[in-house]
Amino acid sequence: GKTTALNYLIEEAMDEGIVLGITSTGRDGESTDLVTGTDKPRVFLDADTIVSVPTQLYELADAGLEILKMTDYGSSLGPILLCRVVTSGYVQIAGPVINASHEKMCKEMLGYGAELIIIDGAIDRKSFAAPGTSDAIILSTGAVLSRSMKKVIDLIMKKKELENYFYIKKKY
Repeated sequence: GKTTALNYLIEEAMDEGIVLGITSTGRDGESTDLVTGTDKPRVFLDADTIVSVPTQLYELADAGLEILKMTDYGSSLGPILLCRVVTSGYVQIAGPVINASHEKMCKEMLGYGAELIIIDGAIDRKSFAAPGTSDAIILSTGAVLSRSMKKVIDLIMKKKELENYFYIKKKY
């Protein structure tokens, strides 16, 4: 699903030597999904990555983190810290809950040296998929819906808003 796709993008960028900025519209990187109770892949970040971490999740990181800035961007897990990974490891990520704050924070990440920013999102937070917020969008779903690929496709195609999304993308 989504975290597997995120981890793939992170790994490929790290292999290419691209300095990443990583943030989320919610929370990601925990080993157990807090909504479904299912196992999740964790998020591994290499040294020099710029990452947004709420104060409540900072101590949970296996990675060594250097705090670059304590922001005034709010999240459900406290204020957001902008950190640089100094020792590679696992990190739980989360970002601001307001689009304008997210956009400002991404600009700050670029100022700290990020060359590419990946924003982890969720389908119920569609506003973050706006063209003004990102240059590209990847729609990802999977085992959280079903372990059967056919069933996942059937479930997605039954949702009218996703049918329109796929139709629009096919036209262009």
